[in-house]
Amino acid sequence: TGQTEVETDPGQPLVSIAPACQLLADWDLRFDVSSVGAIVWREFIGDFNYGDLLDSGSLFATPFSGADPVNTPNTLTSYDPADSRVLRALGRAVTRLGAAGLPLDAPLGDVQFTKKGDQTIPIHGGNERSGVMNKIEYSVFQSSLEPGMGRGTLINGATDLTDEGYVINYGTSFIMAMEFTDEGPHAEAFLTYSQSGIPGSENSSDQTERFSNKEWRPCLFTEAEIEADPNLTTYRVRGAR
Repeated sequence: TGQTEVETDPGQPLVSIAPACQLLADWDLRFDVSSVGAIVWREFIGDFNYGDLLDSGSLFATPFSGADPVNTPNTLTSYDPADSRVLRALGRAVTRLGAAGLPLDAPLGDVQFTKKGDQTIPIHGGNERSGVMNKIEYSVFQSSLEPGMGRGTLINGATDLTDEGYVINYGTSFIMAMEFTDEGPHAEAFLTYSQSGIPGSENSSDQTERFSNKEWRPCLFTEAEIEADPNLTTYRVRGAR
């Protein structure tokens, strides 16, 4: 449209959206820890109601079609110089990221992370609004009595944006990719939250770091693979008499 500034709400100061537009144009369309522009998209798309993502309306001009479910809805709504909902959403995204103290060009891993004691580990992925399968988020759901993971002041509940960035404690958990070969099953996996909840344990963050680095671990299947594992520990159990 050529418009470089937008009024996010009536009476509000104009917000420059030119840098955000360029970041979206240059974005690799991924939510990797190195992806620049991902947080701009996340805040932009998070400005719309969830229903707007499913059919035509404020965001899309072409409605959902059962005959083409993969590619619909599509096409941004027509540009209205008097009041463009799409440009206002982008302006609000810029405003929220500024309120959080996050640079628009921050790589995702610099501002999206999980906490392991005093350690922070970059986390890739996004929420369901972002359009990714690697779904991660913040949740107060807990299945143990361990202390929950805190986060800063919430700025946008739709995207989990806080003044600390995006703190992640929920979502993608156990992931396994497996194939059946002539030599037997071959599988690799992640346990993204690691195996131990004991602070200071070497197993409390090791697999989280592997997930962050996309370093799959092999799943041992055959007796030979298991016996060759240098970490193998065996126990002999006898029944009571």
